[in-house]
Amino acid sequence: MQINKFLKIGLFVVATSLLFTACANKAVVKNNVEKTKVKTINDVLNESFEYDAKQRLYKNKSLKAEDTKNLYSKLDKFCSDNKGKLVNTTYYINKIYVNSYSNNKASVCEINNEPYFITHQASQNANSFYSVSIDEKVKRAYSNSKRHPQFEAETPTIINSQELVKERQEIQKREAAREQKTKLLFNKKDQRTMTFFDSWRYSGKEAVCAKRCTDVNKRTTGYTTIKEATSNNWQLVSKVEDIEEAIDNTCTCSGYSVLLRKLSTESNK
Repeated sequence: MQINKFLKIGLFVVATSLLFTACANKAVVKNNVEKTKVKTINDVLNESFEYDAKQRLYKNKSLKAEDTKNLYSKLDKFCSDNKGKLVNTTYYINKIYVNSYSNNKASVCEINNEPYFITHQASQNANSFYSVSIDEKVKRAYSNSKRHPQFEAETPTIINSQELVKERQEIQKREAAREQKTKLLFNKKDQRTMTFFDSWRYSGKEAVCAKRCTDVNKRTTGYTTIKEATSNNWQLVSKVEDIEEAIDNTCTCSGYSVLLRKLSTESNK
């Protein structure tokens, strides 16, 4: 009886030891699995970027130059870890950056000569802007541009030039129509309608859009603001109408058309 008692105690101790050992090994295996979990490109992007559904791009959360530099290093390492190489390119994925900032550079993570993700950096003053695309359509367009570099390089220049000419023609045409309308109403040689934009809606940098709107003022009236006009012997007669002009999809100018009368030099003395 005494022997059976000792045997039972021994078996209990052995069973308990085996149970603890199994649990400990399971915990170690679980920890090892967690440690070796491989990050995806989505994991990397979600850490430091926000997704812009309209542009189908990821944009950096922080605009600090140092943070942007760290993002480049992180993406470069991620590309390398996936047996790819981050190469420089002139294929820009964010058109707003191109239109708003002068300092642009781009790179592509290529794996087996195929784009895995495309980056676009821009900077102005102390701010740094960073976009990343993993969109399949964008990557296909990039691959096509590599196969037909001459075609891709020339086409944007032609389109941009045509759009610029068309933009100016449309603005001048609308201004001429308003001028003619007012002439029919007032028919006085010393009076003229002028349109001044003094507010704007924009995506990107406000200063860029503001300058484009005031440049239209200068080009069509000779003055940047109505204050400049009234300081140069023009007198406000009446407001004609409110005006809104879309320069492009990143900048819309708002203002008003006014009737002004040219004062004689003698009347100011």
